[in-house]
Amino acid sequence: MPVHILYVHGMLAEGAGDSVVFQTSLCKHLPGLCPGGKPPAPTAHRLDLGASPANLTYLGQPIWTAESWAAGAPFVERYRYPAHAGFPEVIVDEVNWWPLVFPLKCRVLLLPEAELAGPDRHRLNLCAALDDKGRPLPPPYHAWISQAEIAAALAKPSPIGGAAWLNGLVKASLMDWGLSDAVIAVGPVQTYLRSTIDEAFAYAELDDAGQATDHDYVLIAASLGGFITLDAWWNDAGARRVLDKTALIYLFANQFALLELARLGQPAQALALAGGTSAEGASPMEALRQWGAAPGAAATPAVRQVIAFSDPSDALTFRVPAFPGAKVVNVYDRNGFDFLRLVADPIAAHTGHAANNAVLDVMIDGAKAKGLKR
Repeated sequence: MPVHILYVHGMLAEGAGDSVVFQTSLCKHLPGLCPGGKPPAPTAHRLDLGASPANLTYLGQPIWTAESWAAGAPFVERYRYPAHAGFPEVIVDEVNWWPLVFPLKCRVLLLPEAELAGPDRHRLNLCAALDDKGRPLPPPYHAWISQAEIAAALAKPSPIGGAAWLNGLVKASLMDWGLSDAVIAVGPVQTYLRSTIDEAFAYAELDDAGQATDHDYVLIAASLGGFITLDAWWNDAGARRVLDKTALIYLFANQFALLELARLGQPAQALALAGGTSAEGASPMEALRQWGAAPGAAATPAVRQVIAFSDPSDALTFRVPAFPGAKVVNVYDRNGFDFLRLVADPIAAHTGHAANNAVLDVMIDGAKAKGLKR
C-alpha cells in the first residue's frame, strides 16, 4: 500500500518547499528510496476556496481584492517516489497555506514596522512579489503592497533610530512574521485555513487521474500546522476522512497548549455536529483527543500515536498532554548551536527538527537516538 505523507507547514513560511528539508533528510536515511539521492520535482495543485471574503476587513478596508485572492490561493505541492527496490510508493503532499496570511502581515505589520523597529527589507520585497534582487516572483506571490508603499515607508525612518539590532531581529522574525500567524489562525481567517486543509486532504484521497485511492496516511505538522489541521477535523469532511484513516501524527514544535487558551469552553459547541451545527471556534485539542479515542478504519492500528518533538530552547513549542486512547510521546531534541547553554538560535530551535538526524532516527527506525529524551 502506498505511504502518503501529508506535510503541513507552520509559522514563518515564506514560500513553497517547507517539506524539502525533511525529504532530503529522508533520502539520506533511506538512500534506496530516492533515485539520484534527492527529492523529485513536485507537481502543483491550486486549491479553490471560492470567492474572496468581502466581509473580512481591516480598519474598514477589504483585505483582498478578487485579483489578489485568486493570485494568492493556497496550494499543494505533490512529490511522488515510485515503488522500487523493496520500497512502497511514497507520496508527499506539502500543504501551503501561507499565501492566506501574507496580505495581513505585509500591510498591518511590516509596513508600519519600518518606522517603529526598523524595516525588514527581505520580507517587504516578498510582500511586493520581488526577490532580494528586485526581480518579480510568480504566483502565488502577489504585490500585496506596492514598491511605492515600501519606498514611502523607508523614507520616514524612526525618529530615534529604531530598535536595537537584536531586539529588532527578534521582533521581526518571532512576532511580526511568526506569532502573527497564530493570532490570525484563531480569528475569522480560521474559516479559510480550515477550508485549505479540507481541500488539500480531499485532494490527497485522489490519484493524478482523480480516482479514489487506498493509502496509508501519516501526518507531519510543523508548528502551527498541527493546530490548523486539527481545527479542520471538526466539520470539514475531507480533513476528517483522511485523519480518521491516519494512525500516526508527528508534531514539530507545536503550539496546542498556548492556542488552546483562545478556545476555552468551546468543545461542547462542536459536539452539536450531529445536528449539522458549525463547529466554528471549536477546540483542536479536543479534536486531537477525540481522534485518539476513535477506532479508525479497519486497516489502522488499534492504538493511535502522537509523537511531538520540542527543542527546549524554542520559545514557541509546548508539551502535548496525555489523553485516553492515543499514545502521546513528547520527545526533546536540540536543533542548533547554543552558547554555553546561555542562548541558542531561536529560529533554528523552532524550525530545525526536519534536519535533525536524531529526529529522523526516531521517525524512521523508532530508535531512542542519542541526544533525545522522552
